[in-house]
Amino acid sequence: MNYSDDLKIVWWGIGACGSGTMADFLRDYYNLVDNGRNTSGIPQDKKDYTVITNVRNPYAWELSTYFDVSEGNDITFGEFLEKGGYCTQQPLIADYYIRCEDMYSEIQKIPNIKKLPSEAKKRLSDPSYQRSRPFITKTLLRDYWNQELVNKYSERYAKLFEVTGYNKDSWKTGIHWEGFNEISI
Repeated sequence: MNYSDDLKIVWWGIGACGSGTMADFLRDYYNLVDNGRNTSGIPQDKKDYTVITNVRNPYAWELSTYFDVSEGNDITFGEFLEKGGYCTQQPLIADYYIRCEDMYSEIQKIPNIKKLPSEAKKRLSDPSYQRSRPFITKTLLRDYWNQELVNKYSERYAKLFEVTGYNKDSWKTGIHWEGFNEISI
């Protein structure tokens, strides 16, 4: 459970959603108490804090996580989804969602964060970590997702699409959400 008394927020940094970049940023500028970035929950004495969490387009999220877990394994993407996938296991009860595809714009929507440091845009838009998985592009999504898989698993992601505003057809259109058209994360 991660929190900042300076901002009066509880932050959940869920894996494969820019959590490393966001944890470093919140720690460096807002005294985030980092108790393990891929955790959730609300400390008893922080129940009145605003809850925020990083999220990612569900199709890209599943694919990115698949790349992480399939390395060295003989599991297909379909088998990975059949075993439960990943992003459906995550909590969805946040006050604000920071979509990792545009963390700088998203963090500005959180009222508790009144003033961003001048280097915020560069830090949140250009993560400095070393990628171990390929960039998820529209072409890559279509190489793994197809209408059959989307039909089979669409209900799994319904709540996530609803609360985050991601486009349900993004796996084939490349449009994450209205006003943000680039799939390359």
